[in-house]
Amino acid sequence: MIIHIPDVWRDAAHAHRLFLRPLLQTTVLTLRNGPEAIKLRVADFLDRNVKALCSARSVALPPVVQDFEATFVSDDDRTAAKNLIKQHLDYDAFSRKRGWHKRSWSAYKLCSLARYAICPYCHIVPIETKLPADDRDDGLRPNLDHYYAKAQYPYLALTLANLIPCCEKCNGPQCKHTTDFVAVPHLHPLSDRESVQFALAQRTAPPATLLGTRVCNADSSQFEIRLEPLAGAHIAKAQASLKTFALPERYEVAVDQMFRLRRQLMTLASRQQMLAALLPDLQTEKSDTVGFDVTNASYKNVPMGKLRLDIYASTEAELIP
Repeated sequence: MIIHIPDVWRDAAHAHRLFLRPLLQTTVLTLRNGPEAIKLRVADFLDRNVKALCSARSVALPPVVQDFEATFVSDDDRTAAKNLIKQHLDYDAFSRKRGWHKRSWSAYKLCSLARYAICPYCHIVPIETKLPADDRDDGLRPNLDHYYAKAQYPYLALTLANLIPCCEKCNGPQCKHTTDFVAVPHLHPLSDRESVQFALAQRTAPPATLLGTRVCNADSSQFEIRLEPLAGAHIAKAQASLKTFALPERYEVAVDQMFRLRRQLMTLASRQQMLAALLPDLQTEKSDTVGFDVTNASYKNVPMGKLRLDIYASTEAELIP
């Protein structure tokens, strides 16, 4: 995970609760009408956790997982409970494209309200939503990764706090695939702070910067993009995320682009002085070079925006007398 997106579903949370709560309540009533003991236990489990299952806050989910494991101890009971839940909390039906416009709520309507349009795991790939025209198959939407895999945790299959809009590569066999984020904790885009810092660094010693004449004489091939986990409580999660999503390797393609950005930033101060003298009415901002407003969170909706922000910040720090 590169960016923290706790408010990604803010505009969709109310509609999703209106969809999910009645579904859970109906499921509980249906299971309680069955004579089998396992159905009654599943109904009680769901009933106890309705509020958490309808939550958009990921911190509400670990207690639900613990409750399930404490309620269904044997492998047979867990398998039976999961199979029952899958029949009622049907993610495939929720995410089906055909007939989406006839349903009151669907994955397509959900994704159309997402506040961010760049994959939070890699922050490289845009994740667009285009609603299908009526009942045709011409629509598209981002993958919705289940942080808690729906095969292992089907009771969280429709829980909003468990749905992460992401790109196909991050959610596919090349990256996450079947990795269990409970067994091997990774950064959670909805709850964990941003814990990876980027740097444009020289590949070989001695250390050098792009200050002064070096900005003219250096070559981008001498540099690399480094991704370092920030020290603190999330360092193990950050290391796991870097590995699972192959982030160091995937960011190698940005070296030349970031080298050029760094060089532009280095010369911006003198350029601004010159323009101020020649064209006093022209306002030139650093955001014109970086590509977004560096004073707010707009970098989250720019591909590689966090990388660009970190390059900007490190350059500013070197320019301070």
